[in-house]
Amino acid sequence: MTVITRRKDTITAERPSTALLTRAAFGIDAGLRSALFYGIPTPLAEDVLHRPPTSVRIQVPGAGKRADRMLHVRAS
Repeated sequence: MTVITRRKDTITAERPSTALLTRAAFGIDAGLRSALFYGIPTPLAEDVLHRPPTSVRIQVPGAGKRADRMLHVRAS
């Protein structure tokens, strides 16, 4: 039995991630078009893109929370 300890297929993870970032920037319609352009199956794209932003697990620094610019100024 082969056990994979880390993801080797980064393209599979990048496509929905790009569609989610597109949704965040330009809205759900643009995100869906992006997902379909990248070849994500329609049911999967709709399922992922219709989730609220708080229930999407994406490893982007600052995603899902508002940045407080004053915290960065005070920390410096």
